[in-house]
Amino acid sequence: MNNLVALARSLRNQDYGDMRIDSRQVRQGDIFLALPGTGALHGAAFIETALEAGATLVLIDRSDEARIETQDHRDRIMLVDNLSLHLGQFAAAFYDDPSHKLPVVGITGTDGKSSTAYFVAQFLSDKAPAYFIGTVGHGDWDALEYQENTTPSVVDVHRLIAQAVEREAPAVVMEVSSHAIALNRIDCVQFAAKVLTNLGRDHLDFHRTIEAYHATKVNWYQDGRMPKFSGVSGHEGYVPVVDVVAQVNGIEWHTVIGGHQTEIRAKLIGDFHAENISLAVNVVHSFTAESVEALIEKVLNLRSVVGRMQLFQRDDLPTVVVDFAHTADALHRAISALKSHRFGAINVVFGCGGDRDPGKRPLMGKVATEEADFVFITNDNPRTEVPEAIVQDILKGIVGSNFVIQLDRAQAIAEAIAKSPLDSVVLVAGKGHETDQIVGTTRYHFSDVEEVGKIFGVQP
Repeated sequence: MNNLVALARSLRNQDYGDMRIDSRQVRQGDIFLALPGTGALHGAAFIETALEAGATLVLIDRSDEARIETQDHRDRIMLVDNLSLHLGQFAAAFYDDPSHKLPVVGITGTDGKSSTAYFVAQFLSDKAPAYFIGTVGHGDWDALEYQENTTPSVVDVHRLIAQAVEREAPAVVMEVSSHAIALNRIDCVQFAAKVLTNLGRDHLDFHRTIEAYHATKVNWYQDGRMPKFSGVSGHEGYVPVVDVVAQVNGIEWHTVIGGHQTEIRAKLIGDFHAENISLAVNVVHSFTAESVEALIEKVLNLRSVVGRMQLFQRDDLPTVVVDFAHTADALHRAISALKSHRFGAINVVFGCGGDRDPGKRPLMGKVATEEADFVFITNDNPRTEVPEAIVQDILKGIVGSNFVIQLDRAQAIAEAIAKSPLDSVVLVAGKGHETDQIVGTTRYHFSDVEEVGKIFGVQP
């Protein structure tokens, strides 16, 4: 491994650009890492593509030499021992250990990662924007760029943290998915603080059992001696949230910050924001000199994440809330939050993604029909599954007959708003911030936020 680190440092001091593991992202002067991919895919098949895109050097594990298909440009292909095995160390060394140069806050949990991270980033952005890495994108927290995964590859993680250092960001706040932990995407990242928001059910298509899924998150959270804050009772750093009161224009609650009982008020919809904000305040208080009083004052100015309990209101239309809730627990929490704000009827638009954990589909159907007044079942991202088959899975959990099926998501949203009384609220759940819909293997532009915005006559 020492030789690998020495090679990375040597390459860093030469005239190369970034390291890339996706040939489609290669730019002139970059280094392309030809690594094992998903299934039978291997980066070796894309060496020629990377070179044509401008890569000046290709690195491949010596054990994969036989996979090299091109005999051209062999002088630009370097064989490296144990590259895949120690990729995190290699990436960290190439980018000069960027996580040692500024605080990095890691946030895991089934739900609430994006909102908690978004709040932490806002708290830390007094003098310069904090850098955000998560489901809704990466970059300055208020000007995010799209990324495909909640937590990108370990090479991209170190590259993005290095970008934050270059921008003189005060901190990096990143969501840490269970996939990222299991697939070593955060190897060699030094965390200044860790957060565990909650534990529910998700990604069983990957982890197979809920016990394995929970263990992945908890083991990462417990590792290390940095400050830790949890919304799960019984875990280190538990932050209690009590006496939550939902009002027309926000929420109030009591929590503990730095060992002291504190009352907080926020101008946000959703009582679960009390947990997310309480965790965020505690994180920031743990490694900054900011007073509790100053942080509480800042809470009043917090913005919610795009597509996270995002509120639309107009006098001649029912209230609409767009949220990313795509698990049974998240859907329950969203509906419960809206009930606490004392709207009239609560109507829900939702679907379930294809090629993902099918076990959660009846659970979401049960929650929706038991807890909402009326439900519009529609497409989410069907991917390569037949949409009608996904709906049949949802129907296995349905309670009652308070639902209709409208597979056209835009039409389902429009019908839900048109048919809901003015004093009611329509929860459009499942896609949140997403700006595309995946049908088959093709991505089509689609945004719940934009669809609702069209009806309300507003530009999201």
